[in-house]
This record gives sequence, structure tokens and C-alpha cells, in this order.
Amino acid sequence: MRDLVKYFLDTEFNGFGGDLISLALAPEEGEPIYLCLTQAELGDKKITPWVSQYVLPVLATPGAAPERLARKDWSRRLASYFKNATRIEFVADWPDDIRYLMQAITVKPGEVIPLPDFSMSCVHVPSWPNQIKGAVRHNALWDARALREAIMHPPEQQRRSA
Repeated sequence: MRDLVKYFLDTEFNGFGGDLISLALAPEEGEPIYLCLTQAELGDKKITPWVSQYVLPVLATPGAAPERLARKDWSRRLASYFKNATRIEFVADWPDDIRYLMQAITVKPGEVIPLPDFSMSCVHVPSWPNQIKGAVRHNALWDARALREAIMHPPEQQRRSA
């Protein structure tokens, strides 16, 4: 196994600064993780109109069905997901994605899940439109995959300008 693994991150949240709804990490290789609030937790929230129109309808799509867990269980699930990791780089295209991930790995004040050394980067790359068959925008897993594709296999035009 390689020492450093990049995990491409996307989240969906209830409007600017709102509650986290879903979180996805698509690694360079291997299985992704895609977490979403339970229906009960979603039903307890006053959802913004934009999120109701563009995010909620695509939370579960072909090829990107989330694990629906209570928010209090996300840190435990993420700890399990990363139990064999050696070094991690989280890559996002929006600063709030990093903020929400840091909240998700926090168990309680002063305690985070067991993680190896990790770094974070925020990059500005166009990931939509893309050539990924079946991709659905505003689904956190598809967006994380789109970011991975844009970074790992940039379009020819983007490569020339770099």
C-alpha cells in the first residue's frame, strides 16, 4: 500500500453555514465513503429552498447511494473507514468542505477520531462538466469523484494552461 493516499472531498449542507447533510470521500484508489443524515434528521430541519430543489432530490442516485446514519455516528464510521490508513491528504475545492470534515471527525471537545498524519489542500479546478458516465451534480459522492477526475485526469486544455 502506498504511504500517502489522497481523498477527494465534497459535502452538501443546508445553505451557507448551515448544517451538514452529506459528506463523501473518493480516494485515489479503492472504495469511497458517502454518509448522509437519516430521513428523520433531515425531516427535523428547515431546509433552504435551493437545497430542497437541487440537493435533496439527488442524495441517492444510481452509483451513489449514501449510508444513512445519525450524525452522532459519523465519527465512529469515519474512524472505521480510516483504520488502516497511513498518511492522508484531503483535497477539496471549497473551504467549507474542509470545515465540515473537521467537524465530522471531532468526537467531542478536544477529541478527534484516530487518524494518521494528514494534510489538507483546497484547489480551484473546474470539475463540471465532466465525462463521468452517470455523474449527478450536487450529490456529494459524484462531486467528490468529479473533483478526483479533474485533478488526476485534467482535460487537455487545463493541462496546457498549467
